[in-house]
Formats: sequence, C-alpha cells, structure tokens
Amino acid sequence: MFAILLTVLCLVSVSRSAPLACEKLVKPSEQFDIQNVTGRWSLVAVSLKNPPFQFIERSKASVVVDIRNSSYITAERVAGRCQYNLFDFTLEGHILTMKAGNVNLTGTLFYTSCADCMVLTMHIKSPTYRTVEFYLLSRRRQLEQKEMEEFSAQVLCLSMPPPIVMDPKTELSPSACEKLLHPLEQLDFHHLEGSWALVAGSVSDPAHLESLKSRDSARIIFAGNSDTSKISFTRVFSSDDSCQYMHSNITLQGSGFTFEQFNVTVTALNTSCSDCAVMRFDKSKQVQRLYLFSRRREVGQTEMEEFKAQAACLNITAPLAMDPSKELCPEKISGNPAEGQNA
Repeated sequence: MFAILLTVLCLVSVSRSAPLACEKLVKPSEQFDIQNVTGRWSLVAVSLKNPPFQFIERSKASVVVDIRNSSYITAERVAGRCQYNLFDFTLEGHILTMKAGNVNLTGTLFYTSCADCMVLTMHIKSPTYRTVEFYLLSRRRQLEQKEMEEFSAQVLCLSMPPPIVMDPKTELSPSACEKLLHPLEQLDFHHLEGSWALVAGSVSDPAHLESLKSRDSARIIFAGNSDTSKISFTRVFSSDDSCQYMHSNITLQGSGFTFEQFNVTVTALNTSCSDCAVMRFDKSKQVQRLYLFSRRREVGQTEMEEFKAQAACLNITAPLAMDPSKELCPEKISGNPAEGQNA
C-alpha cells in the first residue's frame, strides 16, 4: 500500500513539474531594448508548423539577419546564391509586428539562458493560410549542447515540430549592409553628365525631413569641360510654384566628389538600377543624407526596396518618395545661378 501511494505521489510530482518547467521556458521576455539586438545574427535552428515551409527552409544553406532600428535585412544563401530581403517592424515591449504585402506577422520574444541568443515565435497570417514559426538566432554559428537542449525543450513546450538545425560550417552570405553600402569603384563623369531627377531621399536628422517634404520636385545637373575632374554641379528645387537654382563646383575623386566650398563629401554607392545614382552625403565623416536619383521620375518596387535597405543600413530615416507627377523646373534659367549655401 505504501509503495502504491509513493508511486502515485511521484506521478503527480512529474505531471506538475513539466508545466512548471514550460512556464519558465516559454516565458516572454520583459521590456526589450532594441539597442541590445541591433547588428548581425545567424539562424541556428528553426521549428516550422507548415510542412511545405520545412522543405523551403531545408533548401537554405545559411541565413543571416541584420537588425537595424526599425527594420531588418535577411541574407539567405540558396543554391550557392545570396538573396536579400528587407522588412520594417515595430517593437512594443516583447511584441514585434510587421507586414509584408498582405501577410501580417506578429513575433513574441522569449526568455533564453543563452546570453548572445534571441528566441522568438512568429505568427503569420495571410488571406490563404496561417502558420507559426519558432526561431533560435545567435551571434555565434554554433551553440553549446545545453543551449540547444533548452531550445528543443521550448519547442516541445510549444507543441512544435522538431527543429531544423543549420549547418554551422556552411558559408554565410556577405553582410547585406556591406554589399548595399559598397561604393562604386570609380565615378565616371560621362555616366554622370546631364540631368537626374530626385526620386527619394533619406536624412540622418528627422528635422531635415520637413525641408525635403516642402519640395515639389528636385533635380541635379552635372556639366563639365575638358578637365572632367572639375565639374559644375547644379541643384534645382521646385517649391510653391517657384524654382531655386544652386550652383557649386565639385571635384571628382574615386567613387565620389567633394564640394570646393563646403566640408562635404559625396560617395556614389552601388545600385542594381542601371539608370539610377545613389549618393551618400557626409559631413565631417558623418552621414547627413542619402538620395536616390534616376533618369526616370520613378523607379520600380525592387529598386525602391533596395534604396530603403541602404537607408536602413545607415540607420537614418525611412526614405521619402517624391511625387513623380509634380513638374520639374527647367534645367537652365537666364543669368547666373546663385551660389549654393548648403550642400
């Protein structure tokens, strides 16, 4: 009789300890500081509810997530090629929300004893399906056995399928930001020459965004002579049905140019858009502005997404797109254009 009673007590003890353990393991994080998670993370393991998604995930050799203030960029290596995607998000407490097209995503950040890890669920809802994903990311590629066991226990507590563990020996894609912010090898005047319409702009100081919003349209014009290292740079702004012309002399240097009268350096960044120019304006080596210019008045969604990712990498404001229906000012006016006061 005593043996039977002891057995019953043991069973009760085990049945109670499992929920208690899960209560701790899947406890949401308290207030989360975005500054603690900015930077580069590697996907270590993931559990997916949807079987087709499991097949897709297994096709990825490696996944890197680069988190910025209000966005993150994924770099996935699939079949030897790197794929980059940008997502904007909002973070309130331990809840992360985002939207990709008609898909709504809600993430919950969970407790982990791993100091350089991040654990989160992602609830995904679209008009055609709903699913849940559970991620383990770390600053390292490979974790200790006890850290992996903790994640596996969390997976069990959430009644999720066994996790897919990434191979830590596979090659990572280059940092998305490293690629996106790479300067041109050499800025060619013959490519620059002529007029470019401002398509979108981003600034480091949100207060300067109001100045950009006040402009109906803007363009820049490059003109030179026999000495193509020293060229004329004219900025033309339209605001309240009036045009303002600002002229500067610039000197081409490698991947960019400098203003002769200002302590401003402009660097042209790589872009996949063949008729675009992405220009980063720095003052005292601090980024001030990032502009997307094109021979067209507007660009495609993919090209705009690339520019948004470049702005995110610099931790500056989300780009403001110019209205392509607004008329551009003429390239030239009678008389001499005024010397610009601000680069």
